[in-house]
Order: sequence, then structure tokens, then C-alpha cells
Amino acid sequence: MTTDDRGVSLTVPAQALENGQQAYLERANLFVVPLDNERQWYRYHRLFADLLRQRLPQAVSDVVAYHVRASQWYEPNGYMAEAFQHAIVAKDFARGANVAERAWQSMNGTFQAAAWLSWVKQLP
Repeated sequence: MTTDDRGVSLTVPAQALENGQQAYLERANLFVVPLDNERQWYRYHRLFADLLRQRLPQAVSDVVAYHVRASQWYEPNGYMAEAFQHAIVAKDFARGANVAERAWQSMNGTFQAAAWLSWVKQLP
């Protein structure tokens, strides 16, 4: 997983795009880089991602809402770490705690208790 300096994922799963969008973006060379041979994961080109991060506060009055929406998308799609990180960046600690609570059983079962503990330490 590729993350920015705040730990927020910079990758985009193909299922987040509508049918055919990922192929079009890749064919047109529109600032995305495939991360796997199956073309299921993409990331923005680093320079383009930097530009988007730089312009986002100027273009959007409520960046927090975008992090909340990202968290809300990632969670039901099974990307709990990304859902948690976006909730934390949005300072939606109640949501972050709920995500951590729901993720505990599967993380504990796969010996990821230390990672889960690092999540919980980010909560106030």
C-alpha cells in the first residue's frame, strides 16, 4: 500500500472506478500507474498526486468531508486500515474507534494485534 506523509492511502482500487474507466485512464496515460498485473490497483503518478494534494484545500471548502467519504467507502469494501486512517485524518474519532472495533477480530485472528494497537493509540 502506498501512503502519504499522514498515512493516508494513495492507491485506488479498480472497483472504485466505474466500468472501463481504469482501462481508459491507463490507455490515455492520464496520470495513473498500475500496481499489479491484473490491473486491480492503481496509484496516481506522484507529481499529479502532489498537485492534487496542494490544490485540494483551495478547491474544496471542506476537505474533512472528503476524508469521511473515503473512510465510508473503504470500510464496507473491506479496506479497514484505509478506512481507519481517513477517519483519523478527518478527526472523526468515533468513526475511527468503530472501524477499529470491527476490525479487531479479523486482525487478532491473523496475528495483527500490534498493528491494531498502533491504530488505537491514535485515538484520544
